[in-house]
Amino acid sequence: CHQKIYDSYQQTIMAKASGKAADGLVTGEFFHQPSGVHYRVFSKDNRPWMSYLRDRDPKISGQKELLYYIGSGRKGRSYLFSVQGFLFETPINWYSQEGRWNMAPAYTQAREIPMNLPSLVDCLICHTIGVQPPIAGTENRYAGRAFLHDGVTCERCHCSGDS
Repeated sequence: CHQKIYDSYQQTIMAKASGKAADGLVTGEFFHQPSGVHYRVFSKDNRPWMSYLRDRDPKISGQKELLYYIGSGRKGRSYLFSVQGFLFETPINWYSQEGRWNMAPAYTQAREIPMNLPSLVDCLICHTIGVQPPIAGTENRYAGRAFLHDGVTCERCHCSGDS
């Protein structure tokens, strides 16, 4: 409705607080000593991925396609992936102020490969707008896209009726 204001807002960290993983991919890799896991974030065939491999047990390995990013990148960024419609946060984060990948705060001393951090509405609501309710009886399973808009739009403050 106010093009100049909208264009200016699109440059803010709130407007860039979430989106499609491919649009905000930070590639890299690191080795997590306590778990013995090597993590890598990369793009293959224009799709974003996170792989994991336990060096001492190569049978424990895999990869997850990254669907969304959370975090503007000013301080950091995390990614979300889906398993049968259930949305989870990756156990690794990009810490831009430190310029490095590391485990998410809850997992710094994890000895396993934690892939069970649910992406809850209460978390998404701060980084997105148009959050959809999860399927009844679940906390993090969504029928379609978990949120309708990338980032936090002007409507967060200037329109009622949207979460």
